[in-house]
Amino acid sequence: MCLWIFLLRIGMGQMDYYENDFEAAMLKDTAAYYSRKASNWILDDSCPDYMMKAEECLKREKDRVAHYLHSKKEHSGCHALLRDDKVEDLSRMYRLFSKIPRGLEPVANIFKQHVTAEGTALVKQAEDAASNKKVFVRKVIELHDKFMAYVNDCFLNHTLFHKALKEAFEVFCNKGVAGSSSAELLATFCDNILKKGGSEKLSDEAIEETLEKVTDLTLARENQTSFEEYLSNNPNANPGIDLTVTVLTTGFWPSYKSFDLNLPAEMVKCVEVFREFYQTKTKHRKLTWIYSLGTYPSSPVDEKEVIEDVDKDRRYAIDASIVRIMKSRKVLGYQQLVMECVEQLGRMFKPDVKAIKKRIEDLITRDYLERDKDNPNLFKYLA
Repeated sequence: MCLWIFLLRIGMGQMDYYENDFEAAMLKDTAAYYSRKASNWILDDSCPDYMMKAEECLKREKDRVAHYLHSKKEHSGCHALLRDDKVEDLSRMYRLFSKIPRGLEPVANIFKQHVTAEGTALVKQAEDAASNKKVFVRKVIELHDKFMAYVNDCFLNHTLFHKALKEAFEVFCNKGVAGSSSAELLATFCDNILKKGGSEKLSDEAIEETLEKVTDLTLARENQTSFEEYLSNNPNANPGIDLTVTVLTTGFWPSYKSFDLNLPAEMVKCVEVFREFYQTKTKHRKLTWIYSLGTYPSSPVDEKEVIEDVDKDRRYAIDASIVRIMKSRKVLGYQQLVMECVEQLGRMFKPDVKAIKKRIEDLITRDYLERDKDNPNLFKYLA
């Protein structure tokens, strides 16, 4: 085995090679060496001289152990580097560990553990101090900023570390804080920010930046995981078919008409099962089902129907983007609104400008926006 691979495996905590291929043989040879030495000393030296030599040898061996052997203690490993914000050392660790197959996995796992512990400590601190809930959300955002910088700079945007960061935040962002869920605190925080910058009187740019940071704190996957665990622990609650539910907060999405449909028996069962599950999470919220946003697996259909379904989904996405932009900006010109909408949706698909214009007109009829009386190309958000 190459020396650098041997050393990296030790750094990753894989001690088998160290213990079996090096340490065991070294201890055996060292014992034999001092056995021969002691046999000669006991014949040639007086008792005081013998003890002095023995003491000197013990001191030298202790120094060698400190300098050359693995201590098997976490004084300067990945946990310590994260704890002490050793950015350069973390970057170096990434470069070295990336050279061996799957070498980054244990590093990413330690990173996830560290972020989870830091976030959980924030939750506990907020619980113990009964502190201002806005302060808690701010600290969560700052924590995300800090470790996102680690992901970008130290770990070169590697997907393993993005995944680790996301999963860590999902863990503690779904814990309760002072009688409220973290999701509720984030929603309240966003609502306060959108009200003319909240108590902090933020600029439009700062509002948008803050909202983008909050949306990075994804919670949906953990809710779905909790739902799956609920089903596995409650056999009688089995909905019978696969069900994935996305819970959206009123006020952050455009309003859609809720239709009363005669659902198939299987879907009625699904709705009831999820409602019962959701009541175990919170008793202060009411679920309103928007069936028009739902999707379902179906048999192959013709191309025209597929295109219609895609167009419908994109209309909803465009609506949400326009509302989010205008809720932040309050007043915006047509060209700038279109440009920002195109930029925001570009991560998912390339929106058609004509489609955006149609969605703007539709939102005007639904009293989300209005044209300026003096300038028809200027739009105002209606709170």
